[in-house]
Amino acid sequence: TDKTISSLKPLNSNVCDLKDRVRHRVNFAFQNHALLRVDLNFVPRSNLVRKCLEILSYALPVELYYNFKARYLCYQYTKDNDVKSASRRNEWENFVISLLSFFPFSVKSNEGIKAEEIEGWDFLLSSSHHTKFNFNSHLQCIRPIPEQLPTIDDDSIIKMCEKSRGTFFAKNQSDQRFLNFLPAILLSFHLVYQDLKLHTLTQKYVDDILPLLIQLSTFLDWKIYVEYYRINYGLDKKLSIKEDVLMSTTLNSDHPFFSPPDITQWILKCFRSNVDQIKPFPNPMDISRIFSIPIRENILVQNLDCCKRMRQICSIYTKLVREGENATIFEMVKFGFTSKDIESLPFGIVVPLCEAIRKCRENPPEDWPEDAYVLI
Repeated sequence: TDKTISSLKPLNSNVCDLKDRVRHRVNFAFQNHALLRVDLNFVPRSNLVRKCLEILSYALPVELYYNFKARYLCYQYTKDNDVKSASRRNEWENFVISLLSFFPFSVKSNEGIKAEEIEGWDFLLSSSHHTKFNFNSHLQCIRPIPEQLPTIDDDSIIKMCEKSRGTFFAKNQSDQRFLNFLPAILLSFHLVYQDLKLHTLTQKYVDDILPLLIQLSTFLDWKIYVEYYRINYGLDKKLSIKEDVLMSTTLNSDHPFFSPPDITQWILKCFRSNVDQIKPFPNPMDISRIFSIPIRENILVQNLDCCKRMRQICSIYTKLVREGENATIFEMVKFGFTSKDIESLPFGIVVPLCEAIRKCRENPPEDWPEDAYVLI
């Protein structure tokens, strides 16, 4: 940090050793026998940035992962005058800018290139979701007029794209191999998005990550994903993005990620059909396996608890459908669930669990452990 650098100058000596490391704190030993304790804490404060950095370690080989992480940290803590003034305020924005700097899209304006974008309710009415329903023409009267549904312009992702072409990144040459892992990057962030939806306190990050997901899926020309994210982003928001297609790929209909995996839809399928016939919901470990990222030994698994909430909910609901309420209580106890954890779940997810707790509370077994009784 700047304070550390200013503390080093009066010592007028070179660092010759590092001593007594404790987590991210270490002693700088100087040639004149002086010691200086420094705190080199580069762990992002943003919960969203931490989650995305963790899951990228599943989607990228070690070399590319550290190339990206080094660029992000350099940009976050840069001393360049043209960047420094606005640099450290928004960690998520800096993360997205650093990520976009690896992709070779055009910085030209989209005006005159794409047709006028369908916005708001018109987009929903023209989507594949709407065509499944045979609405009576009399229901057209419920369509809001523009004055009733004002749109919110959002050009944040465009501005980040422009910043990713700034002088700071012009000095660094991007690894061309990074683009090859774009599908794995998008789908790893998709799992983070699903995990964020499962806690009332992390749902606030959903509107931050969705513009990035829309942009990355546009780069891949995955129209199903673009439509899915736009509908979830909100019909009252007009998001401007880069329309460049960097990697036109298609997924076979039997591919696990052919359509966007949705945790709420997966739970619904578990109740409606035999859970044994339903494929397990994807987890971070599936990313490298499905996309055949070369040399599995080179995948740095940084945090085994990545997307922990999502994996726990999948396991709990599998128990509920297969073995019933008692097994569900034991599964929640195994994960250390408390009443506060249950209250923090979204309404649609928590209702079946509350019903399971109610049934067990009415007639609890006599041989349960104490934690199970406390939970119910």
